[in-house]
Amino acid sequence: MLEKAEEIVIGIDIILHLVGAKQAIIAIEDNKPDAAEAMKLALENSAEKLAEENDTRVKLMPTRYPQGSEKQLIEALTGKEVPAGRLPMHIGVLCQNIGTTKAIYDAVVRGRALTDRIITVSGDAVPRPGNMRVRLGTPMRFVLGQHGLDSLDGIHLLHGGPMMGEKLMSADIPVVKSTNGLLAMHGSTMMSAHRLEQPCIRCGHCGVVCPIKLVPNLLADQCRNEQFEKAESYDLFDCIECGCCSYVCPSNIPLVHYFRYGKGLLAQISREKSFANASKQRSEAREARIIREKEEKAAKRRVVREKHKPAATANDSASDVKSKPSTGEQS
Repeated sequence: MLEKAEEIVIGIDIILHLVGAKQAIIAIEDNKPDAAEAMKLALENSAEKLAEENDTRVKLMPTRYPQGSEKQLIEALTGKEVPAGRLPMHIGVLCQNIGTTKAIYDAVVRGRALTDRIITVSGDAVPRPGNMRVRLGTPMRFVLGQHGLDSLDGIHLLHGGPMMGEKLMSADIPVVKSTNGLLAMHGSTMMSAHRLEQPCIRCGHCGVVCPIKLVPNLLADQCRNEQFEKAESYDLFDCIECGCCSYVCPSNIPLVHYFRYGKGLLAQISREKSFANASKQRSEAREARIIREKEEKAAKRRVVREKHKPAATANDSASDVKSKPSTGEQS
């Protein structure tokens, strides 16, 4: 937003035109006042270029985690709540991030494909943390080397932020479109953050901090006991995996890990059911085709038999009459 504000504003106007929206809100947390001023200035400079009916404005939001999540941001900005299992478009809202908006500008105005991402490289093991524009497909090992981290012995890597990031098993994994951050942490730091899991004491702290208003301890029990369908009925897939519940849990229960485990197995079960249903449909279609082909062949044979059936002659008719007894003879 500081360096590409005008391009982002044009990208917003392109999105408004594409979806037929009349209003756009640029939500910026109040700990980034310089970015807010840059966007406001870009809007003022581009006011004459933009369509008059489009209402685009900047709104400062309180710095709160996980306010950047789509559903929470929409509710904070518009007061509209996205129903469970639905998408923002079902309530007439579209949420796009700044990186995507800039990529839309590059694609439409410059004809340039998305080939790189700006990612944040940080962590207590990184000598020179900072932001870096990286081409898609670049190995994480090379990115870390550019920030002064050459040896990865005893280093733990997280793909994403400290709350929602996933641990990487290899540094040779490439940068992808969804990469927004890379954390390199010393092993001692990771061990101090992960303590022994203890039984749930039903304190309810996880439910208080859940931004989706779920019951994390109950969902975790269901996933742990492999009651996946029950967990799904309790809106497991509405969980955004923000990590707030795990962070406040006094029993050190890795709740988000259970949710990811449950979601993964539910997705696998769904794929297996889809495959089984497709196989059943193929089998039924094959049986129906075989029966149809048999009936068609039988019909063709009947037509051929009728066509080649020998015609009755006069002698045959006379012999038939003689062979029939008269009424008197029958009596």
